[in-house]
Amino acid sequence: MNYYLIKKQTGELTIMEVKEADEASFQEQYEGQILLHGSSIQTILIAYGELLNESTGE
Repeated sequence: MNYYLIKKQTGELTIMEVKEADEASFQEQYEGQILLHGSSIQTILIAYGELLNESTGE
């Protein structure tokens, strides 16, 4: 199971759980909207925090 952080066209951020068997079609469907992915929600949240810090220069 993998988790994806998606930014929808409305700007809303969503974490989605995806089975390994569905990953290829999921990635194709959400191409351009996937910000991050990882093996746990915690991993995604940490990476997103780091991404925000990089963009603000901290």
